[in-house]
Amino acid sequence: MLSKIVVRTSHSGGMRKTGTCRRNTPSRSSCLLRFLLIVPVIFVFILNVSCFGGGGGKDSGDPDPGSSYTLTFNVTYTDAGTYTSGDTIYVELYKNPADIGNVEAGSFQGKRTISSVNGTVSFDLAGGTYYALLYLDKDSGGSLSEDDFYVIYNNQTIEGTPTAINLSESKSIDISFNNANSYTEPASGPLSFNLAYTGAHYAAGDDIVVEVYDNPADLGDIGADSWWGLGRISAATGTWSIDLPPGTYYAITYLTKNENEFFDYGDYYEIYDNKNLAGAPTAIHHSGSTAITISLDDTNCYTDPYKYLTVNYAYTGTHYTSGASIDLDVYTSSMTLVDSDYAQAASGSFLMRVDPGTYYIVVYLDLDNNWEIGTGDYYELYDGVSKTGTPTAIDLSTSSQEVTVSFGDAYQW
Repeated sequence: MLSKIVVRTSHSGGMRKTGTCRRNTPSRSSCLLRFLLIVPVIFVFILNVSCFGGGGGKDSGDPDPGSSYTLTFNVTYTDAGTYTSGDTIYVELYKNPADIGNVEAGSFQGKRTISSVNGTVSFDLAGGTYYALLYLDKDSGGSLSEDDFYVIYNNQTIEGTPTAINLSESKSIDISFNNANSYTEPASGPLSFNLAYTGAHYAAGDDIVVEVYDNPADLGDIGADSWWGLGRISAATGTWSIDLPPGTYYAITYLTKNENEFFDYGDYYEIYDNKNLAGAPTAIHHSGSTAITISLDDTNCYTDPYKYLTVNYAYTGTHYTSGASIDLDVYTSSMTLVDSDYAQAASGSFLMRVDPGTYYIVVYLDLDNNWEIGTGDYYELYDGVSKTGTPTAIDLSTSSQEVTVSFGDAYQW
């Protein structure tokens, strides 16, 4: 099978103005803090369930996706002349017929092996619809490749229409196949893009970038498995092409002004054909040679989806010493610790980047520098309460916020 060269990147969820996050797992004290804060949330949840409980059922005639059934294949390869000792028969299962043969696809359900001309394999599956691929692996590559003999249930080829296996109870299926179908790798061909930026923001040194994916949900994420490659044009107009096997692809084009190789905030972009991130992209059905024309303008600008919390703090007590740190913990409304930071100064500010939502914070003087709130530390929950009080929520659901915490020696853990 044709291999893809995948470039992976890591994505950071937090932006730190001072220091770095040093906490990987919550301590007993932070768990206690969560318990003290979460009680009102649990009460509201119980109230909601008791007032609004109940739900609909499902059609008893449909397969139950919550149940487990056994799907068994009794397999026989009938052409002994093309079977040699050491050959392996593979049985692969998929939820989506378009993914057959692509074990990296999300619908791939697993594979089983048979080390003789016949044998039985089973899958334990939830109720639903499945499609089966069987092949004699002649090159011991472990995947469907050139000259392997194969069949798609029920007696179909890659070009045909596979038969769905509707699983609403355990079942056993007999399958025989031979050397009638020999797999041939699909020939690659050029997918070409004629690009033009017609907006008002192009300047010397800027680039027009186009990226190609086979999954529209991943557009803009070059670390995704569905990414096939990118082209860069150092002009307002130009052409770029990439050799790809026949298939369905999606493209995003953008003007990048910071000379990086990523779709980034502030970039003007278009998802083919003339769509933005909220729209449904148009599929590019590629076979042989395909040419696409894209005219990019300033209609869509990629904006930052995160919210920023600025915490201005000041410790006014008498226990700060040189080298001690002031720590900040940020919790969600369900009291999950999502981020933390520290600063080695009695006053200053933190800048935290978070997903939109509601948050609570605690700021404390970490006397023993063990990176967690503990016995003896002086602290305050925003806004001005101890762990026995009711903290004030910070609403970051629609906009960034700035808060101030000034605390002294009133509350000691």
